[in-house]
Amino acid sequence: MEKEKVIDLGERIPRLKQELRRKSNYRLVFYIFFFFFVMIAVLYFQIAFGNISKIEVEGNKYVTKEEVIQLSGLKNETSYWKISEEAVEAEIKKHGEIQSAKVTKKFPNNIYIKVEEYGTVGYLMKGSSYHPVLENGKVLDVSIEGEFPVQAPLLYDFREKEEALEGETQNPGLQFEELQELAAEMAILPESIRKSISEIYYTPKEKDALSITLFMSEGFEVHVTINDFANKMLLYPAIAEDKKHLKGIINLEKGAYYAPYETAE
Repeated sequence: MEKEKVIDLGERIPRLKQELRRKSNYRLVFYIFFFFFVMIAVLYFQIAFGNISKIEVEGNKYVTKEEVIQLSGLKNETSYWKISEEAVEAEIKKHGEIQSAKVTKKFPNNIYIKVEEYGTVGYLMKGSSYHPVLENGKVLDVSIEGEFPVQAPLLYDFREKEEALEGETQNPGLQFEELQELAAEMAILPESIRKSISEIYYTPKEKDALSITLFMSEGFEVHVTINDFANKMLLYPAIAEDKKHLKGIINLEKGAYYAPYETAE
């Protein structure tokens, strides 16, 4: 009978320890190499892509790209990684003509800014030129030459005041007492009705300081007040359709009634 092979544990244990030590060394070298690789990668990205390389602006109409970038506070030397989109958006929205702003980071180091300006509800005749009137009541200190960029009524005889909108810190522009109220009403007026208005005149009365007169593209003259203007003008389409063959004056100041031009005269 053959003798069973006897393993000398005294020889085996040192060999196992040596193999474990060798594996541990390999693992340590791998971790050290990986650590330095990550550090080099981080440093590379910080140096190559750390600062902003390009800022794109979209959606602006009256506010220039340069104004938007200046409001944002962003510069080429600004660190891309330290930018807070929400903070930049808040700064841009301080401009009285900007309703909303969205800032997006585009990897590796570009910034995309999309702004939405307040809509144009009319063009005010001031002096010898027309100025855009926005939904928030601001009259821009910019005269329109040539074709109007947006279809909106022409506004006449509104009174100016020297006061900025509440909370506004950038570019307050021109403001008008009654026009602010009218602009807010125009902003919620259905577009189909708004496009029918050709001209609006501020025609205050002794007992109604908010009285206005509208001239419509369908040939009607409308007497109405700024107070609850949008709601009152909802009656106009039905009356205009019913009286389309006989133009005249539609009075919506108190209730609603109609008079042909011959009778009104």
